[in-house]
Amino acid sequence: ALSHATIPSALAARLEEVRDDKPAQFAIGVEYAIAQCRELIDQGAPGLHLYALNKSQACREILEALGFAKQPAG
Repeated sequence: ALSHATIPSALAARLEEVRDDKPAQFAIGVEYAIAQCRELIDQGAPGLHLYALNKSQACREILEALGFAKQPAG
């Protein structure tokens, strides 16, 4: 609310469908972030800055999906 940021309606609808399922919300958020990052990279962004907000696993999954981090063994 303080930043006046909005969530795209399609994303908001997907999150609403799983409002009581925190793992599903997390997965949807990571999937959306991966798509955003890919679009930025494809359009020539010189780099990315991810804010973890105590969700370092999300950053790890995003970076792995983009091929910027080694996937854990095993």
